[in-house]
Amino acid sequence: MIKVTNGQIWGGSVDSLTKVLELNLPAKTSFKLVKLIRKVNEILQDIQEAHKKLLEKFGEKDKDGEFIHVLDQQTGKPNENQIQLKKDSVKPFKEEYKQLLEVENEIQGTKVTLDDLGDIEIQPGVLLTLDWLFDDGTDEEITPDNKKEKEVTPA
Repeated sequence: MIKVTNGQIWGGSVDSLTKVLELNLPAKTSFKLVKLIRKVNEILQDIQEAHKKLLEKFGEKDKDGEFIHVLDQQTGKPNENQIQLKKDSVKPFKEEYKQLLEVENEIQGTKVTLDDLGDIEIQPGVLLTLDWLFDDGTDEEITPDNKKEKEVTPA
């Protein structure tokens, strides 16, 4: 069973999974990843639907019922990727959005090991967004709370 939060998926996992699938991987690993990406895409659709509902609830609309977009500070034109929130709704939107991103999902399957990948090169940024998917062979989970500093021994 693989555990992954909505925030991890929303934060670029799908793009990174696509990049990994473009690599020349062993057939068994490719099959495993294809099955996982299908599950992740299902979860992503649910996240997008919940996000859309949040925007419907908190987004500011014009008289025609269309969302009002935030103006880009450099160009002064509406930024199509940012919707203006209703007055006094920024805090409740952020709270509900945070709760949405913190939801933990369980995906049927096992993590991909370094052995599964074979001798390939993967960009560190891709691995970073997919840390929930890979098993490096250690049982220790590195978090900000338990991150260990390397001890330097004087020569």
